[in-house]
Amino acid sequence: MKKSFKSCILFALIILLWGSSAASSSSAEDKKLYYAMEKDGKVFGYIETSIIHIEKNGKPVIQLKENMKTMSSLMGAQINNVIKSETLLDPEKKRLISQEFRLDQGSTQLNISTIIEGNKARITQNMGGGEKEINLPVDAILADFYLYPKLWEDFVKSGVDTKQYKILDLFDREIHLHTFTKTKKEKIELAGNIYNSIAFDVLNHEIGAKQHLWIDAENGFLLKQEILNSTVLLSDKSVKSKLKRASLDDNIFTKVGVSISDIMAISYLKVKASLNPIGNWITQDSLNVPGQSFKGTVENNHIQGTFEISHKKYDGNNPPSFPPDFTDTPELAAFLNPEDLIESGDPVLIKKARDLTKGAADAWEASKRLSKWVAEEIGYDIPGGGSARNTYDLKAGECGAHSRLFTALCRAVGIPSRVVWGCIYVPTNGGSFGQHGWNEVYMGEAGWIPIDTTAKEIDFADSGHIRLGILSSKHIAYNPDKIEILDFHSGSQRFGEAKSLIIPEKYKPYLGKFQGPERVLRILVQNNSLAIDIPGQMIFEFNDPDENGLWYFKLTRKVNVSFQKDSSGKTIGMTISDKTRIPKKPQTQEIKDNVPEKFRPYLGKYPIPMQEGEFTVNFRGNNLSIKVPTGEIMDLEGPDEQGIWKHEHRKDKFSFVLDDDGNVKMLVIHIRIYAPKID
Repeated sequence: MKKSFKSCILFALIILLWGSSAASSSSAEDKKLYYAMEKDGKVFGYIETSIIHIEKNGKPVIQLKENMKTMSSLMGAQINNVIKSETLLDPEKKRLISQEFRLDQGSTQLNISTIIEGNKARITQNMGGGEKEINLPVDAILADFYLYPKLWEDFVKSGVDTKQYKILDLFDREIHLHTFTKTKKEKIELAGNIYNSIAFDVLNHEIGAKQHLWIDAENGFLLKQEILNSTVLLSDKSVKSKLKRASLDDNIFTKVGVSISDIMAISYLKVKASLNPIGNWITQDSLNVPGQSFKGTVENNHIQGTFEISHKKYDGNNPPSFPPDFTDTPELAAFLNPEDLIESGDPVLIKKARDLTKGAADAWEASKRLSKWVAEEIGYDIPGGGSARNTYDLKAGECGAHSRLFTALCRAVGIPSRVVWGCIYVPTNGGSFGQHGWNEVYMGEAGWIPIDTTAKEIDFADSGHIRLGILSSKHIAYNPDKIEILDFHSGSQRFGEAKSLIIPEKYKPYLGKFQGPERVLRILVQNNSLAIDIPGQMIFEFNDPDENGLWYFKLTRKVNVSFQKDSSGKTIGMTISDKTRIPKKPQTQEIKDNVPEKFRPYLGKYPIPMQEGEFTVNFRGNNLSIKVPTGEIMDLEGPDEQGIWKHEHRKDKFSFVLDDDGNVKMLVIHIRIYAPKID
C-alpha cells in the first residue's frame, strides 16, 4: 500500500495565537475590550475580554472573562475553535489567583484549571494530564494578564531596553524563559484611535517561539501581537460580525516542485532548508540523530542548512524480551510513564494493549502488533481526538492523535515510546513538505526505531521524514521559509529523473473531470493508485474498490467514492460519500422511564461547533427521532447491520460513535454528493 498524505495540526497551534488582554494596575474601572485575529487579510477570529472589579472573601479582585472564536481550515477541513476562560487576579500583589479555561474544538475539548497557593501552582488538565504542582520562582510572572503592565513598569518607568522574564505557561504547565527587547516607539492607529506604542521582539527560550508585541505607552495594555503569520490587534465590538475562514495550509506546507512517485520507497533524501520551528529549543546537536545529519547554522531557533536522511529499516535482530524490563535504565523512565495527552496509565488502554500483545515473542513483535492496530483501526480526521484516550474512543484523529495513542499503548505494556515531530515529503501540489508527527520505539541495542502509523508504515518510517525533536510542548509549528530538494533515492527513481507514468488499464475508465457542487474535480493516477484532485485541498489517493464497489480514501475510511456507468459501461458520474461527526453534549436532562434501555445512550443534544444550531436525538414511537437545526423532526428506522439509521422517504442516514463502555461520543451524518462526468 502506498502512502498518501501525512500531516497534522495540533490544536495548540491556535492556542499559541491566543493573546490575552491585560488589566491595568492604575485603573479601577470595569472595561470590555475586543481584539481581532487576522491572517492573509481576513479576520478569522476575535477575543472579547471583560475586566470586572469585584470582591471575593472580603478582598478586591479583578475578574477577567474571555471569549474567543476562530474559524480556519486545513486541507479544506473546517476547524472551529471556541475558547472560554474566567480568571481571578489580585490587583494589589499583581498575581494570578485562579483560572478556568476551556477549549472546544468539536471532537477535542481541553479543560485546564489553575489555582495559585503561595509559591505553588496547581494546574489540572482533563486530557491525560491530571493535576500537576509547579514550584514557582520568586520572580515568576504567573500569566500574560499582568505581563503587559509589567513591561510598562520596566521599560517605560524604569527605562530598560531588554529583560528576561520567567513566565508560567498554563498549557505546557512549565516555566518558560522569555527575552523581551524594546525595538521602537511609534504611533499606530487601531479601531479609529491613535495610540503611542512601544514595540518589542520576544523570544521564548524553551520552545523557540518568536513574536512582536506593541503595548500602549500610557498604561501597558496590549495593542498588537504578530506571530505565525497572524496578527492580534485591538478592535471594537464590530469584529464579532466580520469572521471569515482563513487557511492554515501555508503554516504547515512548503512546495518543493519535485515529484517522487513512490514515497514509501524513499531511502535517501538531501534537502536545503530554512525553518523557524516552534515546539523545541533547537540546537545543531539535536538535529543530528541516527538516520539524520545536519550541516548549517541554528541561531535562536532559525535553522539554515542541509539535512541528509537515510533510515535503515530495523531487521528485528536481538530485540528486548516481552514484557521488557528497563528498571536498570532510568533515562527511559520519561518514555514509560503517562504524560499530558498520553494516558498510558488508563485502564482501558492498558487492557487493549495487553490484549493486542498477548503471546508476543518479543518487544518488536508487540510493537508491530500495536502499530498495525492503530494504522488499520484509527481513521484520519481533523481536528481529531487530541489525547490518546479520546482518539481511542473516537477511533479517528490526525497524525498527532495517532502518534499519542500508539505511544500510550506501547508504554502501557512497558515498551519505551515517544512522539517526535517535524515535517515529511508529501505529493501535495506536485511535491511538498508538511508538518507531521510520528513515533520512535526503543529496541535495546538497536536504539530508537522510527515508526509512522498515520502513513501505515507499521515497522519503519521512510527517509522523507525530517525530525526536529521530541514532542514536548502543546505549542507546535514547523514554520517553514523554504525547502529545496537537492537529491533523493526512491526505489529505482533518482533526483532529476521523471518517473514514467504507466496507467493501469483498470483505472482508465474513471479518469477525467467531474462537476462538483462548487468546483470541478479531477480523477487521476498518483503513486500507482487512482486518486481525486480537489482544488484548494489536495490529491487524495484511493484504495482499490471493495466488494461493494466503494473506493475508500487511503487517508481515511470516512470518505469513499463510487462510480456510475451507463448501459454501455461508460463512466457518467461519481458519488462521494462523506461522514460528518458532531460531538455529543454531556447529558443534563433526565431520560423518561418509558425509553427502552437500548435507546438511552443515543438521546441528547449534538451542537454544531461555532454555530447556533444543533441536532437533538429523542425517542418517539418505537424508535429514535432526530430534530435537525431547521426544526424538522425525522422519525428514523434501524439500525441495520452497519449501525445505520435512516428516514423512510429520504436519503438522510445517521450513525453513532460509541466507546468501549457503550457511551455515545458522536453523531455521524452520512452525506452523499453526486458529481456528473463532464469530459
